[in-house]
Amino acid sequence: VHLLFLVGVTVFSATIGMCYYIGKSSQIFYYHEYKKTVKKIESNARLEPKSYLGKYIKKCQNFVACDEESYPTIYFLKGCVAFIPGVILGTLPILPYSFAMLGVTLIRLPINTYMTMKISLFTVVLKWDIKLLSIITLPFIQLLFPVAILISSMIWSLFYFTFQTSKSIFEGKIPFAKWYLRLKKDLERYYKAHQNFIDEHCNNYDHVTSIPFGWDGRRYGIPVQK
Repeated sequence: VHLLFLVGVTVFSATIGMCYYIGKSSQIFYYHEYKKTVKKIESNARLEPKSYLGKYIKKCQNFVACDEESYPTIYFLKGCVAFIPGVILGTLPILPYSFAMLGVTLIRLPINTYMTMKISLFTVVLKWDIKLLSIITLPFIQLLFPVAILISSMIWSLFYFTFQTSKSIFEGKIPFAKWYLRLKKDLERYYKAHQNFIDEHCNNYDHVTSIPFGWDGRRYGIPVQK
């Protein structure tokens, strides 16, 4: 970090600083400010408190006594350094995470497809036109759902794991344990969401009489104007 800070100061001095002093030199010759310039040189050589070098020496002394002012710069440079390996290492768990989510989707796909098709066919809540539309569209939706899960998992895991890995490196921690905990937690939560879809939503409509629990008699269909 300190080496990068030194490199940054050197590059800044060699570019912006050089352009600044070229401009100041041109100003001296253009306005003939020779006496004023000589006085500034003498003031800096004596390290007077109001001179540039005097102020700089004072800042260096204060920095040695208390370097808290450098913390934001050091943290910024440290974060930039941690981001590079964070991106490289953070891409490693993307495929395992995404394919694990895809695996859960494919495991639950048969029961989800069966229940949704069964309810669409036999429930009294839907009229014949909605039932026909559901029979036509549900297979395509069920086939596209794993693809959508895979793509969304890859995008989500890319941002999460690169950020989390960079943060762990910044804090001086090993990121691998957090990878496993996140994968385990998300898989359990995602699998539980599929179970709740069947238990709490589908089972409410999957009655032997095709009449859902607590049905108010309302039926849904495509409104057709006569």
